[in-house]
Amino acid sequence: TWEIGLSSLYVYYAKRDTINRLSEISGFTFFTLEQQYGLCLDHAIYSDSDRWFLLGKLRFQIFPLYYHGIGTNTPKEYTASVDANQFFIKERILKKIKK
Repeated sequence: TWEIGLSSLYVYYAKRDTINRLSEISGFTFFTLEQQYGLCLDHAIYSDSDRWFLLGKLRFQIFPLYYHGIGTNTPKEYTASVDANQFFIKERILKKIKK
């Protein structure tokens, strides 16, 4: 099966001030010839003066799976299609309380 994807990366400084730490947001999307597709976003974002830090991931995928049964006695012509959907969010928010 073929998979075709597109990836991007955006980097910046808060308020365009190079004293701040560099923030980044990266994304990736894909689809396959088997009607599978997904979107993945990762980020590490610093606010002005690095007071806040957001670190996280977002994943959304839809992909059919073909199930052929369990064991060696399963007939070869038996195939079931199972639709699998996945949605995943992980976010951390940190605040600087002391220099």
